[in-house]
Amino acid sequence: MNTILYSGPPNQIEPNFIYFTNCDLPHVTLVTLPNKRYIHINTENLSPQQRTELSQKAQYCFQGEVISKSTLAKVISQQEQPLFSFKNLSTHPQWPSFRNQDIDLYELSDELSYKRLQKDKSEIQAIQQACQITSKAMKHLIKHAKPGMTQKQVAKLFTDSIQKQGAHELAFPSIVAHNQDNQHLHHKPTDSVITEGSFVLLDLGCKYDNYCSDMSRCFPISGKFTPQQALLYKALDKTFHYALSKIKPGAHWNHITLSTLDKLYQECVKLHLVKANLNPSDKLTLMKQLMPHSLGHHIGLETHDCNEDIVILEPTMVITLEPGLYFQDIQSPHINRKQWNQFKSLGGIRLEDTLLITQQGYKKLTK
Repeated sequence: MNTILYSGPPNQIEPNFIYFTNCDLPHVTLVTLPNKRYIHINTENLSPQQRTELSQKAQYCFQGEVISKSTLAKVISQQEQPLFSFKNLSTHPQWPSFRNQDIDLYELSDELSYKRLQKDKSEIQAIQQACQITSKAMKHLIKHAKPGMTQKQVAKLFTDSIQKQGAHELAFPSIVAHNQDNQHLHHKPTDSVITEGSFVLLDLGCKYDNYCSDMSRCFPISGKFTPQQALLYKALDKTFHYALSKIKPGAHWNHITLSTLDKLYQECVKLHLVKANLNPSDKLTLMKQLMPHSLGHHIGLETHDCNEDIVILEPTMVITLEPGLYFQDIQSPHINRKQWNQFKSLGGIRLEDTLLITQQGYKKLTK
């Protein structure tokens, strides 16, 4: 297979490039032909020292001939056989010069997307290390977060902790919210002060050796749950552990999701948040409003790895499990509005762990 692979700019390295080449250098274009390998480095905006260092690293990684911009265009134009690449090639600085060549941007990307869903030993070790760092940082954050701190200050507790542990990149922008901000699924930390008695929602993760972790927790900033916070937390915790009991190889994710939504509905009935004895259709519609996100996702080189939905669980897959319940502005006749309004100030709740699917069931990687 003849290929032209582009790594991308810093902080936007193509995950398939890392997976295919085991290299995460930016600005690199790698052309592999039957008897020759060419390396082009986009040196624009780089200092002479940066150019030299990047060139040396690329030659070490790929053992190929470093070529110029013009030579790259010439090599591509001379190919009579199709070249295979990744979708990000269309963002290459020289894309206009070879966009009319016979280059397939999809077949290799699609093939790797499915292959990446099951992890090998080294990938699992990297994800496990990322999860250990995240778990330790989460514990540090909860221990040191105090009333009077802002959401940004609480988020910094996490960032400082992972950096001390040797992880210098977040897996995704940190989510730190409290009270009514909890209803927003991707809330960005602000300078809003977290007051005494607040209910805090965290969704955090880091990268280790390019692999991601993902973990969510909710806790009372004052160190003790209020009665309402405790009721909500226990309801979701029961739902979470119910979903965990369904995790095993061969299980259909859609079946797990539907049964978990039913369990969450039962817990909401106990809290008198929703009306009992709804028909299956109304129940499902309502619960998808109360939990307007998927129950989990693949995780690896990307937080939502390969953008592929989970279908059937298989050993060596790594996924997240993240049930949630949110008090958004929902207009439904099936909500007990008086009770709903008493809980609405909590905003919402989410619990999430990263799981490795094993031959016997699962292993929880976040602790």
